[in-house]
Amino acid sequence: MKNIRLLAVVVASFLCGVLSAQTFETAVEMPCTGPEFQSDKNFVRAMGMGESMQQTVAKSKALTNAVKNMAGQISVILSAMDMYETKSEMVGDYEDISETFQSVISSKVDFNAGFSVVCEKYVTTQSSNGRPRYMCYVAVEYGMEELAKPVFDALQGDSRTRIDAEYEQFLKNLEEAVE
Repeated sequence: MKNIRLLAVVVASFLCGVLSAQTFETAVEMPCTGPEFQSDKNFVRAMGMGESMQQTVAKSKALTNAVKNMAGQISVILSAMDMYETKSEMVGDYEDISETFQSVISSKVDFNAGFSVVCEKYVTTQSSNGRPRYMCYVAVEYGMEELAKPVFDALQGDSRTRIDAEYEQFLKNLEEAVE
């Protein structure tokens, strides 16, 4: 009888150890994500989420996060564009050669204007005090042409960053940087 109890304790301990060592994973499907919400050659897209006890505040937080994420993507895209320029000027027997990297400073363009909300979903949860909490998920997009025009104009308007390029070529380079 003692052996059976001992065996039961050993088996129970073993099973508890095995069960506690297992991880139970649950896949979470995030709203406003997936292939249709990824950037492509036509649009820069980003997702954001926000949480609050007020639905409007949750949306405001989600939009702020989405725009920040989009600005980060735009910054990466613009920095990926190799805009090197070599200028050569002859002054008598002296040749002045300057090679500069044309940096695109995003502060020249207001990226907060002109984006579109392409997805907006809400879920609610209960807070510890029993009141509902709202989670808002949004996806935003910014058209590549809407992005290219003000950036190109800003570059052309500043003598330090003026680039010798046609707008169509600049837009093509921008689209290629996204891909």
